[in-house]
Amino acid sequence: MRRLRSIPPTGLSTRRGTYSSIVDLFASQIEQIRPPERKSVAESSEEIVELNNPGAYIGKYQNRTAPYMVEPMEVLTSPEFEACVFCGPAQCGKTQSLIVNWLAHAAVLEPLDLIIYSPSQAAARDFSMRRVDRLHRDSKRVKAALLPSKDKDNVFDKHYYNTLSSFVNGCYYGEPRNVMVTLRGAL
Repeated sequence: MRRLRSIPPTGLSTRRGTYSSIVDLFASQIEQIRPPERKSVAESSEEIVELNNPGAYIGKYQNRTAPYMVEPMEVLTSPEFEACVFCGPAQCGKTQSLIVNWLAHAAVLEPLDLIIYSPSQAAARDFSMRRVDRLHRDSKRVKAALLPSKDKDNVFDKHYYNTLSSFVNGCYYGEPRNVMVTLRGAL
């Protein structure tokens, strides 16, 4: 049996760091193939999302603040539903619960792409700068999921280790597309 050459003392370098052996490299990347935690948006938002609204509330997001938003948040990741439509009054927590918390959930727990549509380019820019940048600043786990490169965090695109999120202006219509992928391998 032939032995593999050991890695030189300088180590193996990747964009995430330097590793002393190939085993260390694989151990650091195991998170990429681990299945996502099975949590709803409502459950994960209480763990992930932190709010910093001076004069109002500073701390972890709490579902009890807007209990009527828990059920719509549960629908977002439920396989039983294809869509979620919520009509509610102004300033009742719709944007935080149904968009920002869902983005945090997707960035940290679900390795899927997410796209958020806005009615105009100005609205997309405003949402990105006021809501999403605040989410990155205040929520440690979401900030840690954001790729460090400057071209991965611009006004209209946010690239996370597990996802790609875009803020697009305009409206798009059409049937959803399904993709099935089969991964086979042996250890």
